[in-house]
Amino acid sequence: MHNVYLAQFNITYGGDRQFTYVPYSVGTVWASASNSPEVRDHFRLAGVITEKQDPEVLAQSMINPAVFAVSVYVWNVTYTLEVCRVIKHQHPSCTIVVGGPSVPDACDQWLADHPWVDVVVQGEGETAFTQVMQDLAVKGHTAPVHRAPRMRDLTQVPSPYQQGVFDQWVQDLDVNTWSINAVLETNRGCPFGCTYCDWGSATLGKVACFDQSRIREDIEWMALNRVEWVQLADANFGAFRERDAWVADQLIAAKQKWGWPRLCNISWHKSQNDHMVEIADRLIASGMLKEYTASLQSQSTTVLAAIKRRNITDQQLDRIKQLGEQRGFAIHTELITPLPGETVDSITDTMETLTQRGIKFSLFPLQILVNAEMAQPHYREKHGLVTHTHTLAEPHAWTKEQEEHVIETNTMTRTEFEQVMLMAMVLQMYNNTGFTNVITRFLHRAHQVAYTEFMRLMMLWFESRPQSVVHQHLEPVWNHVERRTTSHCYVGLWNVPQYNALCTTQRDQFYAELQEFVHHTWPHCEHVADVFALQQHSQIHSRQPSTINLTLASNLWDYVINDQPWTHTPHEHIIQSPGMPAQFASLGHFRNFNKSTGRYRTNITCQPVQSHEINQIHHAISQ
Repeated sequence: MHNVYLAQFNITYGGDRQFTYVPYSVGTVWASASNSPEVRDHFRLAGVITEKQDPEVLAQSMINPAVFAVSVYVWNVTYTLEVCRVIKHQHPSCTIVVGGPSVPDACDQWLADHPWVDVVVQGEGETAFTQVMQDLAVKGHTAPVHRAPRMRDLTQVPSPYQQGVFDQWVQDLDVNTWSINAVLETNRGCPFGCTYCDWGSATLGKVACFDQSRIREDIEWMALNRVEWVQLADANFGAFRERDAWVADQLIAAKQKWGWPRLCNISWHKSQNDHMVEIADRLIASGMLKEYTASLQSQSTTVLAAIKRRNITDQQLDRIKQLGEQRGFAIHTELITPLPGETVDSITDTMETLTQRGIKFSLFPLQILVNAEMAQPHYREKHGLVTHTHTLAEPHAWTKEQEEHVIETNTMTRTEFEQVMLMAMVLQMYNNTGFTNVITRFLHRAHQVAYTEFMRLMMLWFESRPQSVVHQHLEPVWNHVERRTTSHCYVGLWNVPQYNALCTTQRDQFYAELQEFVHHTWPHCEHVADVFALQQHSQIHSRQPSTINLTLASNLWDYVINDQPWTHTPHEHIIQSPGMPAQFASLGHFRNFNKSTGRYRTNITCQPVQSHEINQIHHAISQ
């Protein structure tokens, strides 16, 4: 029997507890291939590898590898190819098989550039890889490129979970070190052809579905193996109304019965119908989903035409937002810049409009994927796409993954792109996480200051103040295009230390510096002290529960947050903080986890101070 090794390497984040994905792609192709009698009689699965390590050490640990099969994407392609090179050097007879979205469709030159790769698998991997393994079993060799057409019937595709492909891999994991994430595929295919995406370009056409019994048993495997997070691999979840509602109910039922999986992540269908909100409502109520994301990418009709995408209307978005609010959860959306046709004014208007409507967003830099239409020379030339490579920040030094980012187009200069990304980061990091939202909403309502203008002026103010808290937070991203640190503009897990400091050690300094900025920029603005007092108490910033009474000169909370008329008489603001839930390691982790849900807020009620109490206050002041 000849040894087969499978590898699908995860990105390394660092920290005490790491996230690891079950290597579904390589597992599913092996599950199909091993069903073949010829393959089963000649080959055995010797190991499944996901953790990045020294390539020389990894290669040395392999025992007589006959086949090394890998799946590559943007977060692992450079490292994986280096591992393949080292394995070929140490084990020359090993057949190296590479598949995945980062292998170019036109791969002749790519193969010439990587001579240690023996075989490329494209298209439907289950079919193509099975043919590769059958050839090796029967003939001892195979063609360098295998491409399989779309499968229309997925009911006969075996599940790698149920075939036990990952059982040993899971047993070898230390659950105290690793949090297991898994991919659940209920259908395959995407009918959309967005030019920046390689999903539709790879599977454009009718969507094919897996059998429901397979889905139910896959979820049960995940529950029994303590999978924490499930990533649904469907491109447009919610497209099949009753079926996808059933999938959601299966996930909820598994959590209720076994306690696992705990969370899931979903790519929703572009139509954003009412029934999708109903599905999300059930998942959110069960604790399996944190938010409902209605991705837009852009609201410019010019951009949408250029990227071949259709969005829901503003009326539909408002309807989705209203339905979510009725059920007690907020709507989140995603944007990309600089998309072809986007200008600094159009993306700024989009961010401003979303913020005014109470819809939180994430802004991602535009990345070129090798098999997307946007990667083609004619498309780049037509839209004036200027790019550079960006290195992913990983703690090891064996290799560095490179992403190709767009930094300039016909309609947006690189300076404008740099400022837009910074503005979005500041808006997401401080406003959308509750550190400045009362201040900005007050200035917007009382003085018509745009949220994006506040953030733009705030950046300019603190850019020249290197000792300030904000300047230090933004240090990695000043001049991010030149420094190639644009990916740091995305607000996420790496911001936990800053969030923690804003809740604790840097809190007083941050608000003192911010108040100085507001006083200088809007010198005639009144009630600033009251606004800042309310801002600081509007968020949970302690592990312990507390109740605080603030007497302010007006009904400030009701005016700013609840859109009530401004009454300039003393009002008592009763602020109740439940404290940080015990399951979070720090206030920073708590804030990051809830940045889109808003569960970091305290409970505030506002009521008029009675006349005799006002007299007491005036007397105390006079004394």
